[in-house]
Amino acid sequence: MAKRITRKQMKQDRFVSSVFKGYGYAKKHTNQLITIAIVIVVVVVGLIAFSSYRKSRQNEAVDLLGMGMLAYRQGNYTEARDTLAVLVDRFSGTESGKVGTYYLGHLRLLLGEYDESINNLNSYLANPLDDPDLKAAAQSMLAACYEEKGEFQRAAELYFETYQQYPLYFESSSNMLNAARCYKQVANLEKAEELYRLFLEKYPEAPQKQDVLLNLAEIESQRGELSMGVE
Repeated sequence: MAKRITRKQMKQDRFVSSVFKGYGYAKKHTNQLITIAIVIVVVVVGLIAFSSYRKSRQNEAVDLLGMGMLAYRQGNYTEARDTLAVLVDRFSGTESGKVGTYYLGHLRLLLGEYDESINNLNSYLANPLDDPDLKAAAQSMLAACYEEKGEFQRAAELYFETYQQYPLYFESSSNMLNAARCYKQVANLEKAEELYRLFLEKYPEAPQKQDVLLNLAEIESQRGELSMGVE
């Protein structure tokens, strides 16, 4: 009588069979398996090396930012500019590079390098930003660059846009006055007067009150002169 094979024995036989099949495949395809193993090792080593490289780059970027900010705080603006320029050129994609771009724009504004400052500030503003105060400050500096270049219409629009977008910015009142001043420069007296009067309404006890009243008087005088010219 034939001996009955149990389920347990069947499973064991299948396992043994699969092991021998795997051994047979490995023996037959040794070169291919070695190649695959080498590729896996190379990929793993590459990932480790890339991670180490990224950390190294980030550390170098942090060091450059620290050096630039130290010179900045000490008033060595040229040295700070040169250091931050290297940071931005080599590590623009890092967080330190983004912060460095902001301060580089500020430094170039202080040094009278307005076109370069505009480029840096626009690059900074092109990034997704979480801090509304820093974005408002960057836009305000951008407006200041255009004002220094004599492009008063563009400056007025940027100051006013920043005032509207960031009413809680701590320099919001200054942006309002800056916009009014630039609108006055391009003879948009109506807009300038509107902003000066709004300033007095919102900040009746501000230290700039007398200057604002003087500007309003000058606007009235200019209007009178224009009326006389028309007649």
